[in-house]
Amino acid sequence: MPPSRELVDFVTVFYLFETDDASLDELERADVAQLRFNLEGSGKLVMPGWPDRDIPRTALLGPRMVASRVVAQGPARVFGCGLTPGGWATITKLDASEYANSVQDADRVIAGYVQNLFTQFSQMQRIEDMAALFEANHHSLAAHFKPAPLAFIQLVDHWLEESLNPQVAGLVEASGLGQRTVERMVKKLYGASPKLLARKYRALRAANAIASGNGAWQDYAMELYYDHSHCIRDIKTFVGITPASLRDHQHQLLDLTFGRRQLSGIIAPLAAES
Repeated sequence: MPPSRELVDFVTVFYLFETDDASLDELERADVAQLRFNLEGSGKLVMPGWPDRDIPRTALLGPRMVASRVVAQGPARVFGCGLTPGGWATITKLDASEYANSVQDADRVIAGYVQNLFTQFSQMQRIEDMAALFEANHHSLAAHFKPAPLAFIQLVDHWLEESLNPQVAGLVEASGLGQRTVERMVKKLYGASPKLLARKYRALRAANAIASGNGAWQDYAMELYYDHSHCIRDIKTFVGITPASLRDHQHQLLDLTFGRRQLSGIIAPLAAES
């Protein structure tokens, strides 16, 4: 479900995932940072090039620049939300590039905040009640922190949205800042350089279009890529499967994240399109 208008600069969507399965092995695409409350079940985050990591009860996942897998023991019940760069900066005050592709115990990073929420979420059944409680607490928490540079974040989001192949030079020119300053700020807020960020969102937009469309996947890919091999490589990196597999795979979490497109016009365009 979408956040309220007051929180749209900080949260992409809220979600509640529930399953009675005794085990699951789910693919997750690259995404923004996540704050998750694992109310039931336990699991590990599996990511290429990294050792497997246990997912804490209160988990803070940094921005992911590659696809990953969640291998869990159920039954499982997870409430969480996607954190925009503004949400990450407001809640954590951390350099996102130092926490990219990581999972942290959120109770350590945001001490005195999430554990109380975990206890209350455990007693709730409805996502609407959980989201309302999160929002009330976020407003209280944010009042004590230095505001995130929302104007710059909106500029970067617009740069990613307005072009199918955004150029770093265009972002630098629009910002009125030096290239090194822009690159440093983007890495700190988004967890990656502008060039890698543009590549990530181009792949996610292409995958979203292919997954929701009809006809040959190549027709959608060629709107964003010069050649098929480049498209296949990027989608495999950021989504975890090939373009040809996007419509017949068996991964619930992947479908749910691409399902954000159903909230187009309600949530931020970048979140809906990717």
